[in-house]
Amino acid sequence: MRLACLPLIIVLCSPAWAADPISKITIRAASEKQAKRMVMDQLSDLLISNGRGGVKGHRPKVPLSDLWFVTRTHGTMTPGVCASSIVIVRFRAVDAGPRNADTPVAASDLETSHRFKLLAPVKPGDLDQLDTEGQVRADRECAEIDARKADMISAPGEDALVNALWLLRAAKKQNGRPVVPLDCDGSPQPCDALFDELDPAKVESVDICPADSGSHCYRVEEGDVAAEIRSDAHDHVTAIKLDQEVIFADPRVD
Repeated sequence: MRLACLPLIIVLCSPAWAADPISKITIRAASEKQAKRMVMDQLSDLLISNGRGGVKGHRPKVPLSDLWFVTRTHGTMTPGVCASSIVIVRFRAVDAGPRNADTPVAASDLETSHRFKLLAPVKPGDLDQLDTEGQVRADRECAEIDARKADMISAPGEDALVNALWLLRAAKKQNGRPVVPLDCDGSPQPCDALFDELDPAKVESVDICPADSGSHCYRVEEGDVAAEIRSDAHDHVTAIKLDQEVIFADPRVD
């Protein structure tokens, strides 16, 4: 599909920012109305439309409930880690009455989540190592990535992402075999087969799971396979629990 150059996705059509850069001095010298406009202009540069849904020629039946955007991909404080956010604008009907595609709605809330792209494997020791000049270079490098098309990893933050993937690699370091016994109670597949399916380079999501004081737990997912990896205070893997999820896809009513 070919995309036209629209104001909302100007970052993909031009290397320059459309809005003028701002500073603390200019913001504090501006009126409240002017400051809001400056920030809105910055957001217009930052947000990239993720589509408005629908099928050409099909008239929708339900009210507008949300619009999805991604932010321009940027660098983080860690070399080799690029980041983008999903921003969902929620809408709610403004009047009582019939609920259909003509129902007037207004923005009611925002929802955000973070996604990351690793340019290469990153060690925990690399976290938060970039200075201001390094961040500028990282921003330029990461800006080449279109977050709508790249394989991004959802995670609560870059620390959790880097640590979880590092532990997964550490767990596989003995010729791909697990460094600790595997727990996959109730899975229809053998533990080793499930573990083999987990590729650190293809992980789709990372999350933090509850752990005792002084230890860590991360949940990594790839496709229908998930693993809870636990480590001690010295980042030595102590336990791996695997499970295979049943994924359902329900069509969204339009």
